[in-house]
Amino acid sequence: MDVQVTGDMIASIGAAVALGVGMFGSTRWIHKDGERLRDEMSKLIGEMNKVDSRLSGEIRESETRLRGDLKTTEGRLVGRMDKVADRLTNVGDRLSKVEGVIEGVVWGARHLSPDTPKEGAA
Repeated sequence: MDVQVTGDMIASIGAAVALGVGMFGSTRWIHKDGERLRDEMSKLIGEMNKVDSRLSGEIRESETRLRGDLKTTEGRLVGRMDKVADRLTNVGDRLSKVEGVIEGVVWGARHLSPDTPKEGAA
């Protein structure tokens, strides 16, 4: 019986050693795979940062260009509004002249002589 227990023990120890070696190899493989994945992630993060920087630059350039376009458009609109205001003032002046001519032709209540006092009034 001693021999059989010793054989079972040796078999158990052999199986444990084999499992340990297998686990060590697996953990070593997993560790190497993790390092490889970490390196790939670092590269991807670096590329993403480059893309982010490039896009930020493009957005700033577009914003600057749009601001310039808006300033130019604003300047043109102000110029046109000034011209419209001048024309409206000119139309207002002309309308006043026409009103004066019409008032000269048609006598209104303003042009009537004031009431003459009635007789016997003190």
